[in-house]
Amino acid sequence: METSKNTKTIILIDCELYLEHDPLSEEFAIDLHVFPQQTEPYGLLALAGYLRDHNPDCRVVVMRLPLGEGDWYLIRQADIVGFSVLSYQWDWFFELLKAVKKENPQALLIAGREHPTALTELHLNTLPELDLVVCGEGELPLSELATGKDPPTIAGLAYRAADGKEGDRCPQEKEG
Repeated sequence: METSKNTKTIILIDCELYLEHDPLSEEFAIDLHVFPQQTEPYGLLALAGYLRDHNPDCRVVVMRLPLGEGDWYLIRQADIVGFSVLSYQWDWFFELLKAVKKENPQALLIAGREHPTALTELHLNTLPELDLVVCGEGELPLSELATGKDPPTIAGLAYRAADGKEGDRCPQEKEG
C-alpha cells in the first residue's frame, strides 16, 4: 500500500493493564479488580474507525498494554500518540508517557478519557512530556489535528500555554 507524504500515523494506546499477578500487591489487584481477562478497547476502535473514515491519509493503530517490540517500532514512527487514561492508571500512564517521549521526541502526545478530562490542568502542569489533552469526545479534535490544524484553533483540546506553566482549556465548540 502506497502512502502519501501527508499521511499521518496515529497510535492510540489503551492504558488498561491486564495482569495475572499485579506488581504492587495482591490487595491492590483485588481492590481495583485487575483481572487477567482482556476485553477489546471498543472506544479506541470506534475512534480509529472515525479517523480512518474522515481522514483517508491517516494510518491509525490501536495498541494495548503491555507493549511489545513491534509496538515500540510503530511508536518510533508515529506523528501522534494518544493515550486513553482512567484515574487508577495514572502511575503507569506517567511512566509510559515518559518512555514514549524518550523513544519518539517528535511525536505529539495526547491524553484523553475521564482522568485527563477532569484534571486537565494537573496533567498539563505536571507532565512536561504531554502536549495536549482531549476534553470530552475525541473524534472531532483528533480528526482536525490529523489534518494539520493548529491545536489552539481546535475545539475540545487543551494545550500548554505559551508560558509553559498553565493549561488552557478549549471549549467543545469554538465561538465565531
